[in-house]
Amino acid sequence: MTSKQNKLAIIGPEFFSYANAIVHEINRRGTSCTFFDERHSNTTLSKILYRLQLGFLLKKKRKLHLDNIINSIISNKVTDAILISPEVANKPFVIDLKKAGVRVHLYVWDSFRNKKSCFTLLNNIKNVASFDPTDCKNHSLTYIPLFAERAFRANQPIKSRKKLIIFSGTLHSNRPELLIKLEKILKNNGFSFLMLAYYYTKWLYVIKSLKNPSILRYLFKFSISGFTKKQIAKKFFESKAVIDFHHNSQDGLTSRTFEALRAGCWLISFNKSVEFLPENLRKRVIYLEEINQLSDNLSKLKENLTDLNMEDDYYLSLERFVDDLLIFIQKNKSAIQ
Repeated sequence: MTSKQNKLAIIGPEFFSYANAIVHEINRRGTSCTFFDERHSNTTLSKILYRLQLGFLLKKKRKLHLDNIINSIISNKVTDAILISPEVANKPFVIDLKKAGVRVHLYVWDSFRNKKSCFTLLNNIKNVASFDPTDCKNHSLTYIPLFAERAFRANQPIKSRKKLIIFSGTLHSNRPELLIKLEKILKNNGFSFLMLAYYYTKWLYVIKSLKNPSILRYLFKFSISGFTKKQIAKKFFESKAVIDFHHNSQDGLTSRTFEALRAGCWLISFNKSVEFLPENLRKRVIYLEEINQLSDNLSKLKENLTDLNMEDDYYLSLERFVDDLLIFIQKNKSAIQ
C-alpha cells in the first residue's frame, strides 16, 4: 500500500500509548514511521497549560521543541507528517513543514468543539480526517472511526461471564456524577460494578469536587498512573457489559466503544453515533438517551452474545484503522504512491 521510499511521522500528544500502537502497526508493514510527542514536557502542569490553550506561557520551550521536531523530520527525509489531535503544533509549525517539502495530514481524535486548536489548522491542511461524524459532515472531512488493539480480542467464552458491569475511563466532565447514579441503579438490579478510573492528580480532583462534594467518594478509587491495555482487557473479558460515557461535546465513537465490543461485551452507550456501526455490532449495543433508562434495559443482558465473525472483528481492529489511515493519506495524489 505504501512505497518503502516514503517515510512517515506521526505528531501529537502522547496519550495511553495509542499513537505508539499506530506507529508499531505501520512499521510492521514495512513502512518507516516515527512518533514525535509534540509536547516539550509531559508534567501535569504542562499538560494542563496546553489543554487550556495556555501554551503561550511556555512559548520559548514550545518553539524550541517544535523546531527540533522539524529539524529531525527534515534530516530523516520524512515525506509525510500526520498530525493526530495536536494541541501544541500550530500554523507556523505546519507552514514550516510544508516549506520543507513535507506533506502534512491531520487526523482529529476529538471534536472541533473540544479541539479548537485543530480547527485553526484547516486552512493550512487540505487532507483532514476525523473520528467525529458530525464534524465530517459539517466540514467535508474523511470519516475514520477508531479501533481496539489485539489485546482486546475476546479470549473467553461469553456465556461464562459474570454479572458484572465495568466502567473504564477518565473522570472528566460530569462522569463522576453519572457514575454515582449508575452505581445505585446497578445495585438495585443485582449487578456488580467495577470502576477502572483515571484522573490527572488527587489535588485537581479535589478542586473539581468543590462544585459537587458528593463526588469525593471516588477520591481514593481512581488511579493517577492509569492502567495498561492488558489490565483493562483482562477485566473486560470477565464482564458482561461495559458502560461508556462519551464527552458531551463530541459525537465520535470512543476507543472504549471498540475495545468493549472486540472484547465480546455488551456496550451500554449514550452516543447516538452507534448507528454508524455495522449492523451486527449495533445489535450488541444498548443505546440510552439518559441514565434513568438503564433499569428498563438491563434485562437485555440476559441474552448471550455470539462470538464475533472475522468481518466485524476486522472493523474493530487497529489493522482496519491503519488501512483507513493509509488510504486517507493516498487520497492526495501527491502523497504516498
